[in-house]
This record gives sequence, structure tokens and C-alpha cells, in this order.
Amino acid sequence: MQHPARTSDASPAVSANASLELDEYDGAPNVPFSVVLRHWWSMSPGRPGTARQYYMATAFQNTVIAAVLTLFFALGNTKAPLWDLFLETFVISQCIGFSIHLGFDTFNRLTSRVWRAGLPKHVLTSIHIVIPMIGVFVGYGIAFALNGRNFYTLLMNYPRAGGLIFLMGLLVSLISYGVMAGETKKLKAEANEAHAREAAVAAQKQASDAELRALQAQIEPHFLFNTLANVQALIDYEPGKAKQMLESFIEYLRATLDASRRTRASLGDEFNMLERYLHLMQVRMGTRLQMAWEIDPALRHHPFTPLLLQPLVENAIKYGLEPKIEGGTITIRAQRIQNRIRLDVQDDGMGLDSPSTARKGVRSGSGTGLKNVLARLQSTLGENATLSIADNAQGCCASLEFDALQ
Repeated sequence: MQHPARTSDASPAVSANASLELDEYDGAPNVPFSVVLRHWWSMSPGRPGTARQYYMATAFQNTVIAAVLTLFFALGNTKAPLWDLFLETFVISQCIGFSIHLGFDTFNRLTSRVWRAGLPKHVLTSIHIVIPMIGVFVGYGIAFALNGRNFYTLLMNYPRAGGLIFLMGLLVSLISYGVMAGETKKLKAEANEAHAREAAVAAQKQASDAELRALQAQIEPHFLFNTLANVQALIDYEPGKAKQMLESFIEYLRATLDASRRTRASLGDEFNMLERYLHLMQVRMGTRLQMAWEIDPALRHHPFTPLLLQPLVENAIKYGLEPKIEGGTITIRAQRIQNRIRLDVQDDGMGLDSPSTARKGVRSGSGTGLKNVLARLQSTLGENATLSIADNAQGCCASLEFDALQ
């Protein structure tokens, strides 16, 4: 069904306004009544709300006009009971308003939007005037019939009254058409502005995604080159171990290829990839690398940026555990603290003050890889996301914190 027209509800003299350029909206969700009242005056397609809401809006507008006209007529006729005057005006206003509403509704049912869009502007304008004029005379006829009187006999006996009604109807039709056209133009301008804002947000998101992928690309080659260099170093001295490491590396790449192409995954996905990565590192380090997991199971499904923890784990192994002769343990921890999520990558290796690490600044967060982690973190999880690195009693702990999604 096409949108029923918006009717400007009439006085005992006339009621006119509605829309032709309307889309179908049966089955549309309910919207606040204030929104319906505003769009009731417009001619923009795709009005929000349901058909029932617009019929209710027509009844409301009819009632308001009847009340205003009753007060106006009461000023010139102080003898007539106010309530009786309102009832008579109310019936006429409702009959005229709904006649116009149904007139446009019928026209929209019988014609297609494509056909209406092809009509010249002056033809559409004429239709906007003619349908309300017909609605005025039909509405008066119904109102008089409800009161047991014959409106058309009145017109035949008093043609001047018919002429006055025609002129008043024409005047009100032109005024209401002007109001509708102005409101339609205003609503279209607001819609265009909203679309422009949405386009700007979409463009900003695309730029952020491009930046995110650029930062992610800086991290991935770093890991790839390090791993291949380790395989190369093992080939001559421990070919069996090199083969095992290469097989683990291939398995890891297969598992993480899809994740590396996405901007969002889950914490569970991230932990699974870290586990494969650490198994890969264990092939090279043997018993010198131990793992511990302290993960809140409820957090495994929380959205997260892929491959964001891996640089922290890689940093902990390279600068914390590998320089330590006996190696050590790396602990991955995930916990929720009120409305924040905290992820820790903790090791019991060389601390921040170790000469092998402090002079390079690689563990303090000044390295390029860690700066990229923070940039990716804030780009995807918000500006409130933080990265901190601190000494433990033994080793170092890198922590990510960000707002939990509700």
C-alpha cells in the first residue's frame, strides 16, 4: 500500500493537505508520535511510522483545528452553547480531514510511484489542489448526512454558499500545499545532511581501517623474518629441529592467515593463535620456555583486534627470556575489572633495568613494534585503551587495558 496522504484537517469551511510522492510503509515499525506529526506535513517519500499512526495523526490534527475554530466562532456567537458548537465543528472537521486523507490514499493505491514521478510538476500541483477540494465537498456531505441534513440540497438552494466554500477550500488548499512543500524541502535537506554525516563517518572508518592494516603489516613481517631466520640458523646444526620448527610454522601460518586479514576477532581466537605461536617458540627454546594461562572463560567471546598480543609475547621472549640462561615462564592473563578488561603478558626473565634491554628501549614501550600495538589498540578499541610496561619482582609485565563492551 502506498503512503496515505497527509491531510490538513479542515474547519467547517475546508480541510486540505496531503502527499502524493510517498513510498509504501505498511509494516513499518512504530515511531514516536511527534515524529509522525512532523512528517504528516511533508511530501518526502519513506515517511517513518505506520499507516495507523498517520490516521491517528489526521484525527489529532482535525481535533486541534476544530477546537481553534470553535473558539473563533464563539467570539462572534456568544449565545450558542460552546460544547454544541464544538461538536458540530468537530464532526465536520473529521469528515473533511479523513475524506482528503482517503482521497490521497486511494489515488496512491490506483497509481504507481513511477507513474507519479513521471508527471509534470504542474500536474502534480493541480492534483494536490483538486483532491483536497473534492475532499471538502465530500466531507461536508458526510457531515450533513450524519446530522440528518442534505448538503447538496443546500448547495442547490444557496449557490452562493457553495461558491464561498469553493473559494475557501481553494485558499486553504494553496496555503497547506505551500506548508507541505516547505516542510518537505526542509526534511529533505536534513536527510541530505544526515547522509553526508554518515558518508563522513564511513570515510573516516575506511581511513582508520587502512591505517590499521598498515600498522598490522609492519608487525607481521617482523615476526615472519625472525622465524625464518631462526629456521635458517638451525638447518646446518639441527636439521631435525629445523624441520619440526618449519612444520609448526606452516601450521601457525595456516591458522592465522584469516585472522591477519580481519580487523576484529575474539579474545578466544587471539589466545588460540598465541598458543600456536608459543608452541612454535618451544620447538626452538625447548624446556627453557614454559607457558601459564590465567584466562577468565567469560572473556573468550569478547571482540578483540587480531594479532595484538603477539608482539608483546614476542617482545617478552626475545628480550626477557632468551637472554636468561635458564629461560623462564611466560604468563598470559585475562581478567575483567569492573567495566574494563585487562590483558597481561608477564615473564620472569630479564627486567627493564637489564643492560641488554634498557639501553635499547625495546622493553620500555619506545620500540616501533610496541608503538604500533598502542596505535592499533586505540584505533580499534577506543582512545581509552592503554598499554603499560612495568618491572615485576622478576621480569616484566606488559598490560593492555580497554573498555569492555556491554
